[in-house]
Amino acid sequence: MSIGKQAIGVLCQNIIKAVEDKVKKAPFDKCVQGRIVSKNNNMYNVKILGTVYTVPSLNDIQYNINDAVWIIKINGNEDNKYILGRM
Repeated sequence: MSIGKQAIGVLCQNIIKAVEDKVKKAPFDKCVQGRIVSKNNNMYNVKILGTVYTVPSLNDIQYNINDAVWIIKINGNEDNKYILGRM
């Protein structure tokens, strides 16, 4: 392979990595899966990727322990999470 083709390959890899990094940090809503582990009044303790968070619901649905739910992170903010609904 010529040096020019190698340089283009390295450049492409670096561009792809830079774009992926920017997308991960972009401020848009992200949905993740979680599981209800307990309920406290109108708040739910939800396990998301091995960590338990206290999360309110966006609707009037009553969830049960062990329900699989969708969680929305507004603008990707970890401190601004809500339960959207059951999976």
